[in-house]
This record gives sequence, C-alpha cells and structure tokens, in this order.
Amino acid sequence: MNAPTPILNAQNLSKTYATPWGTVDAVKDVSLSLLPGQFTAIIGRSGSGKSSLLAMLSGLSRPTRGLVEIHNTNLWELSAHQRAEMRNRSFGFVFQFASLLPTLRAIDNVALPALLGTKINSTMAYDRAALLLEQVGLVDRSQAYPDQLSGGEQRRVAIARALINGPPLLMADEPTGDLDEKTELGIIALLIHICRSQATSLVIVTHNLSLTQYANQVLTLQGGELTTVKQEIKADQKVHIPPPELPEVLPTAVPISLGTNLGINRRKLLWFLPIVPVAWGLDTAVAWYQQRIMAIKKQAFAQLYQATHGYLYIDIQNVAYEPDGKSYRLTMVMQNLDQAHPLYIQILPMRAFVQKGFTWEEIPTNVPKDSKNSLIKLTTQTTFETLFTPNVPQPTELIPGYMHVRIDTDLLVSQRSQPEDDLINRSDPYYFYLKPHNADDAEILRHSHYPGQPPVYISMPPH
Repeated sequence: MNAPTPILNAQNLSKTYATPWGTVDAVKDVSLSLLPGQFTAIIGRSGSGKSSLLAMLSGLSRPTRGLVEIHNTNLWELSAHQRAEMRNRSFGFVFQFASLLPTLRAIDNVALPALLGTKINSTMAYDRAALLLEQVGLVDRSQAYPDQLSGGEQRRVAIARALINGPPLLMADEPTGDLDEKTELGIIALLIHICRSQATSLVIVTHNLSLTQYANQVLTLQGGELTTVKQEIKADQKVHIPPPELPEVLPTAVPISLGTNLGINRRKLLWFLPIVPVAWGLDTAVAWYQQRIMAIKKQAFAQLYQATHGYLYIDIQNVAYEPDGKSYRLTMVMQNLDQAHPLYIQILPMRAFVQKGFTWEEIPTNVPKDSKNSLIKLTTQTTFETLFTPNVPQPTELIPGYMHVRIDTDLLVSQRSQPEDDLINRSDPYYFYLKPHNADDAEILRHSHYPGQPPVYISMPPH
C-alpha cells in the first residue's frame, strides 16, 4: 500500500526576532510533514516557539530561513495576495479564545468567512453553515448570540467557522486552554472526529501533555528546537477517546404531495392558485431587498473589520513599578493608522496572568483612578492603562530572575459613536518578562548579559 502524500512539508524552518538586547531565536531548524487524517500535537513550555512555528506553517509569519510547501507549492514564494488566497483555501484556524463577533448569531459567525470570499453565494454559505452547526451538535443553537452560548458551545461554533471553506489543514493554538476538563475532552473528541472523518490534517499546539496520547505525531519543542518526535502515521488509527455523538449529515427530506396533511382536498386548493403569481412576485421582491441589505451590511462589515484589524495598532508602551512595592502600572499605546476615518472604542477591563509550570494563573488588575479608560474617539493616538499585582508564589522563570506575564486586552470597536449591529470585538494577548520588585540585579547579571541595569520588563512577540 502506497504511503499517503503529505499535505504540507516544512524543511529547516527558523525564526529570529530582533530585540533591543539582541536577537532571539524563537524557532531553530525545524522540519516536519503533515498527512491527511493525521493528528499532530506540538508541545513545549511557554516561549519554546510553538506558536511561532504554527504561524510560519500557516503563512501568518515569514520564516527567517526555511521552506513551507503545501501540495508542492512554496508558500513563501507566493505574493501576499496569493498567500492570502492559499490561507483562505487551505487553512482553518481555532484559537485559544473563540473570538466570535458578539452582534452576530452563531450561524452568521460560521458563514462569515465564506461570505467574505468569492467562491460561493450567500445561500450556499448559510446552507453549509447550517450543516456544520448540525455536525458539531449545535443545530438548535444556530440563532443564539455568543453571550447566550456556553464556553464549550462557543468553541464548537469557532470550529464550524474554521471548516466553512473546507480546508485540508486545521490549525488549533491552545483551543481548550480556558475550558474545564470535561468540556475540553468533548472539544478534543470533536476535533479528532473531524480529522478522521474528513481526512483533515489537524495540528494542535497545547500545554496539556495528556492530549498527546491521542496524537499520531507528537513534536516537542524546547528553546525553539525540535527535541522529540513521536510518529505513528496511520491515517485510520483509532484513538482511545469517546467519539462525539454527532450526526454525519443533515436528515434527508421526505417528499410529500402538494396538499398532504393540510386539512383540505386538492379541488379546494385550486381556488387558491390565482394567488400564487402575486405571492411569488412579492416573495421575489422581498428576496431581492434582503439580498441588497445583506450586500450593504457585508461591505460595511468588511470595512470595519479592516479598520479594526488592519489599521488599529496596539502595543505595550511601558511597564513601571508602583510605589506600593508589589504592583505595576502597564501602559498600552493605541494608534489609528487611517486618520481620515475615526474609530470609536470601548476599552473593557484587561486581564493579567503569570505562568506557573504549564498553566497561567490569573492575577488581580485594577483601573487606575487617573486613567482615561472609557469610550474614546480615536483619530490619531492615545494610551490606556491598568494596574496589576503578580502575587503568584514561585512563578516559572524562563529567563533567570524574570516572571512570564500575559496581558489580555478586550476592545469593542465601531466607526460610529452610537453603533447598532456595526460593532466588532477585538481581543489580543501580549507577553513580556517582568522583573520582581525585590529582584537582585547583581544576581540577574550573573546569569544574563544586559547593556546596563536589567530592565523592568522585556517585551516578547506573540507566541
């Protein structure tokens, strides 16, 4: 029997970031292949390069060196437009947070990637979205909004959304990190079921080592290097995990004769036939109007999405000690790169976490009394702040003398001061290494080299 042909081949991938303190080798000389129907788990501690590797494989981040081929096409020799088309056609993405649009129903969230494309019309997109919601067990929740769904249900909607364009590759970055154990197992079972039944190659980046027992291929990263590879490449391998009780296809419609079960006979039905052309005309006009409204909303949403994710720049500006000797003040900078079109932004409370072992422990945050955090009109640039207290005993030190901190921002963005359904939620994680208040600079310098006094914080790229 011939070996299956890989969907994706990567050779000698490396990623280097430049920082004020020198270069950081996030990924070093990694090679791998992904097969149809194969579940690949990528494991490693935070900062080991897992997400950087996933971003290079998915065409989201250009490698410093190396090659990524999808069906023998070099991903990084394509133009930006061709690469975007390749991503849309070949990849589905499931991230740590569901990131559903709060003003859209579940079925709208699923259909949206297809509506933004050009391959199928809106009717086909919604038909496929309904089928996918059926297949993930949410057919009765298709009209619900995200805030009416549980965490597990939101994640199932995100999985359906990732599959709307029928991609051969499904990439999941910590897709169950915020879920309880039972819900997590259900989501993993669903992902594996999809992987096996649709011959999709599934890649999951995870801290949860117990999930590796279900994988065909396990890649372990340490310091950006591939240190362990476990391969059991059998596309039909059965996993020891309860399969989800989900239907494979939509129920088959049963044909009936006109008038059956209506409580009238066919002779009486003939009296109503003259009404049919009028009803048809009205229905056609209503359908045209609805399609026109949908087209206008689609265009407006695409413009808002581009403004929110393309022209709104956010980053860490500074982290400073607070006088109480235990807290810090984080200042974020936010810039509108398209100054001709102001954005109205509601800044929601930030959340902060410190890494301890393989998990993130949430820590207290507070909005400073002198903060400008509120609904703002952003034309050029502004800042917003939060106070946080990293009260985690014995945090993990990936860099000697520094704890690993994650900040999650949450924004509601519109192009109008009084939005209705024209509102997008943007959530982003930011990572940095943080020096404790009572740190011994001499001890830190004994293990690491800095141009002067060790800084209070060291920013990191997304990982």
